[in-house]
Amino acid sequence: MGECVYCGETFCGEHGTRGEDYYEICSRERCEAKYADLSAHQDWVRRHHHDNLAGYCAADGCEEPTDIPCERCGLRFCQPHVKVMSVRVVELLGGESVRSQLLCPHCQARRKLWD
Repeated sequence: MGECVYCGETFCGEHGTRGEDYYEICSRERCEAKYADLSAHQDWVRRHHHDNLAGYCAADGCEEPTDIPCERCGLRFCQPHVKVMSVRVVELLGGESVRSQLLCPHCQARRKLWD
């Protein structure tokens, strides 16, 4: 038996897997998509981190100086590559709120799956 880290549902060995670091993921399409996205996102952050170390915006092909951090991935971007977005936040102790966050294009695109 396992408990999915994304939806919280329990599952048997036939309907889920244990990923790296003991992540338990059920076989629901959305949960499997989140696990695949997480791996791809971590690779994306690693590939773009060197741009930030050199003082450049982490957006693909941009060589402007960094100015503003994305509040999701933590990489730094020039002003044209971040956007203020209203984001629903689930509070740790329960409840939800809507907050404004600065997001890069990569994290904006991931919202459909994660928010």
